[in-house]
Amino acid sequence: MSSAEKWERNQTDISGDGRVVIYQRPRRDGTINPTWHMRLLLPNQSGYFRASTRSSNNADASRIALNKFDEFQVRALSGSSVRQIRFSQAYDEWKKAYPNTQSRSRPLEYIHTAIGVLGKYPYTYFVEACDDLPIESLDDKSVGDFYIWRRQNSFRNGKPFIPADDTLRKEMNLIGSLLNYAHQRKYIKDVPSLSPPSVDDNRRPAFTADEWKKLYTAARSWVKQAKHPSVERDRFYLQHYILVLCNSGIRVGEARELRWGNISTIKTSSGNQTVLSVIGKTKERDVVSNPNTRRYLQRIYDWRKAELGRVPDAAEYVFCHANGDAVGSYKKSFASLLEFAGLTFNSRGQKHTPYSLRHTYATFKFDEVSVYFVAKNMGTSVGMIERFYGQTRTREQAEALVKNAPRPTETKDSQSKSYPF
Repeated sequence: MSSAEKWERNQTDISGDGRVVIYQRPRRDGTINPTWHMRLLLPNQSGYFRASTRSSNNADASRIALNKFDEFQVRALSGSSVRQIRFSQAYDEWKKAYPNTQSRSRPLEYIHTAIGVLGKYPYTYFVEACDDLPIESLDDKSVGDFYIWRRQNSFRNGKPFIPADDTLRKEMNLIGSLLNYAHQRKYIKDVPSLSPPSVDDNRRPAFTADEWKKLYTAARSWVKQAKHPSVERDRFYLQHYILVLCNSGIRVGEARELRWGNISTIKTSSGNQTVLSVIGKTKERDVVSNPNTRRYLQRIYDWRKAELGRVPDAAEYVFCHANGDAVGSYKKSFASLLEFAGLTFNSRGQKHTPYSLRHTYATFKFDEVSVYFVAKNMGTSVGMIERFYGQTRTREQAEALVKNAPRPTETKDSQSKSYPF
């Protein structure tokens, strides 16, 4: 008899083989608590499952215990985990295993960010709002309910906001990762198919050609107007940060990790080309930048060399503070530059961010090269390029569709009138 069984009173072997037993517990004063508890020997498991039946009626307690045992039997036969795993437990296990499923080249910062994303709104909803939903009950409907709740319960700096559909898609992908882990652990029999939120308009805020010219022209004036050496340095670095990003299409996080040793030159039939080796979301890749990027990098290098009194180390960050630490974010200073240039918002009312530089690179490249090469250079898929930037290919489509079509003859009447198109 185990130490736990010594505290069992009025044991009743419901199944006759010791697999289903109900019992009562003594109180400290020696009296018996009338509530019946159950002790079940689970199939293919070591140890017992113990829980309260929450009933003081012997017949009801027996029925509850037998039903619970039958539930475990069905779960075992279906290939699911005998014990019901809740979202919180699955998440705690997943976050420990998740880093080992990622590429070694993926920065730990991104991995920890992903773990934190799943541990924020999804965790709050499925654990707190859904009473710690069993992982086997997490399906397409419950994720759809999460989308609705998320849009109604999201806050930023204490103010409500509606998250972007792409944000919900990223959270859905992490939920999918959790479900795949649960399937590997045999907590669930099958991984449900999840429907991503519908997206009405995926266009990303990018600068037009005129806006881009206005921005880099304003940046030069912004640097010249600096009244303190440290302010001038910060503005100079930001000026060249936007030039490099808009001429290479690298991500903000990739620029943050860029070091001088990651920059090389290759010879092509068109001349020398500057290549940036960056660590993307999943793996390292070589990015062929626009030719003028070389000059922008040379300016930063010369500035840093004069600042140090020696050549920068190969391991030093390109975009760094005076002490050599990587600049964590240019978001605030970029917003200040946009305000100075009068370009905070685009024509559709969307606020520009440093990521607008990457999007601008993509839109400009569509007029020059195949979408396949754009996707490869940016470290993304053709599908993602089409999804987010496909609307920028209108000119290319128009030229292909009407190349041999007959054209109307312009008349004096039509030429003398003004039309909004």
